[in-house]
Amino acid sequence: MTSTKTIIVSNRLVNKDDEADITSKNDFTAERLKVYGKLDYIFVPFWSWYIPAEIYKKWNVVIMHCTDLPYGRGGSPVQNLIVRGFTKTKISALKCTKGIDAGPIYCQVPLSLEGTAENIYDRADDIIRNAIIPFIKVQQPEPSPQKGKVVYFDKWVCTKKDVLRAINSDYEWKDTDN
Repeated sequence: MTSTKTIIVSNRLVNKDDEADITSKNDFTAERLKVYGKLDYIFVPFWSWYIPAEIYKKWNVVIMHCTDLPYGRGGSPVQNLIVRGFTKTKISALKCTKGIDAGPIYCQVPLSLEGTAENIYDRADDIIRNAIIPFIKVQQPEPSPQKGKVVYFDKWVCTKKDVLRAINSDYEWKDTDN
């Protein structure tokens, strides 16, 4: 069996032992990717920007997204799930295509949303690096189309004042997406 050549692109290194081949949006270019030669997969956990078509059309880009897609496409998935009262979700490994988090899915793995943000991202990082990436590299599964109702999340952009207002309010979040 031949080895699978891959790289990791991530702007968030969760654990001190994490490594990524590319960590900057400005370095994630078709020109830069050429230095790696033929790649079987480009794994993209914890990424906050659009991936250009010139990249996903030429290379097999696998995005990791912390929702049970197609529910929760878009930004700040963990934060959006928590404010809606979710205590668990799935990490979806999907093929990058046109459209936000719209590609077919390679696999989905359960993820607890219990604990602090640091706890959640540590668990997600462990699952991605020690389960999902090895599974895809070895099994090389064909991705399947997403099934279910599509729900989009907005990216969270808030100030410290917004967070304090939310924490100190009696507001009960109503999920109107279901």
